[in-house]
Amino acid sequence: MSHREGSAHPHRPRAPRSEAPPSARARASAATEPGAGHFVPRRSPTANLRFRRAEEHARIWLRDYGDALGQTNERLCFRGLGAFLHCLRDHLPVSEAVGLGAQLPMIVRGLYYDGWRPARTPLDERSAEAVRAQVADELDHGLGAHPDEVLRAGAIVLARHVDRRELAHLQAVLPRPLRELWPEGAGSRTP
Repeated sequence: MSHREGSAHPHRPRAPRSEAPPSARARASAATEPGAGHFVPRRSPTANLRFRRAEEHARIWLRDYGDALGQTNERLCFRGLGAFLHCLRDHLPVSEAVGLGAQLPMIVRGLYYDGWRPARTPLDERSAEAVRAQVADELDHGLGAHPDEVLRAGAIVLARHVDRRELAHLQAVLPRPLRELWPEGAGSRTP
């Protein structure tokens, strides 16, 4: 019985080991920290610039939200803006919610989509009290602002940064109690 060299079975030759081409190995080893054993992506100047711009846009939205609410704590503004965006998103039909999300800056968009379950939207409970309760629950009363103020400040920021036609369309599809909580004058951009 003759075995072919390197074969585990007498009639089947062992396939040669497939290895990544040296260029792929070189790229993989250059992208990891020595001895860490995990992938660390290289930082490109373009990616760094995109993240810096995304952070700048998010800070502008937070600053505008804080100005509208009279709040200077950035962390609390983040919670308040998130509560507003989630409330708005949860009361919109899925296609409208996605359309709005496409207009938001990267980090604000992440906040907007955080925890979203499209199959459960739009919410059935559409009373003004239910809207206020949703905002209050999300804030866990940590912002020190009434839900109406949180909604008003969010509407002002949205009017400042979102296309006027998109905003008018959103207001038309919102349930009436949420439209009634929308402040007058928040439907157009400020210069």
